[in-house]
Amino acid sequence: MALKGSDIQGIDDLRGALRKCAGGDENVVEVEYARIGEILHSNVVRLGLDEGTWQITVFANRMACEVLSAEEREYRYPWGCWAASRYDSCPPFHKKIDEKNSPNSEVRSEEKQRILMAEIFAGVLSKDPQFGAGAKSLLHYSDTHGLFPKSDWIMDV
Repeated sequence: MALKGSDIQGIDDLRGALRKCAGGDENVVEVEYARIGEILHSNVVRLGLDEGTWQITVFANRMACEVLSAEEREYRYPWGCWAASRYDSCPPFHKKIDEKNSPNSEVRSEEKQRILMAEIFAGVLSKDPQFGAGAKSLLHYSDTHGLFPKSDWIMDV
């Protein structure tokens, strides 16, 4: 399934969440971290995409591309946010079949999917001049609270 920016919902909400996080207030960052994960995951569900780890990782990366400042987007994604690149095998994204994920997909719990997506999203935006401060606050919050332990994410190949 080929996607484009107009297929995505919540871009302005994601930008707003990053702006709120820029101050580093832990209570705000906690709420916005969960909100970002929810926005990203709800798009996956609404679009009927397979929820395999690789798919949602690339999807979160491409969602972050949509949020990047124009200069940073052009520099890091000259081919566009939703076009295939030489760095990954998605897109195109795979849809669920009969509302089921592929048996070949490594699917984590919904909570872990949200955390993974928020982490990838923040990582991509951490160097953006406009949203980097908020993204770094999200990553710091995640590190401080152990939300993204590497042992949970080493994939069996």
